[in-house]
Amino acid sequence: MQVIKTETQFQLMDENKQIGKLDYEVKEEHIDAIFVGVQEDYRGTEAKDHLLNALIALADELDSKVYCTCGYMRKWFSRNLPELLENDFR
Repeated sequence: MQVIKTETQFQLMDENKQIGKLDYEVKEEHIDAIFVGVQEDYRGTEAKDHLLNALIALADELDSKVYCTCGYMRKWFSRNLPELLENDFR
C-alpha cells in the first residue's frame, strides 16, 4: 500500500486502485482532519493506520495540532495521541 499526498487529501493506493482517503485542510492554527475512510474490503485491516500515520507525519512536519471534525479520528486521537489534539477536543 502507498499513500499519496495532495494539497487537501491523503489517498491510499493498493497497486493502482484507490482504496481509502483522508481529507484535511491546513490552517494557520491547526490541521483540520475532516474525513477518513477505506473501502469495505479493507475495513478491519491496517489500511486506516497508513492514512492516520501520514496525518501524524504532516502534523509533526508543520509542528501543528490536529482539529478533528471527523468523529472517528477524534476518538482515535483521544485514545492514542491526545497531545496532538487541538484543545477543543481533548
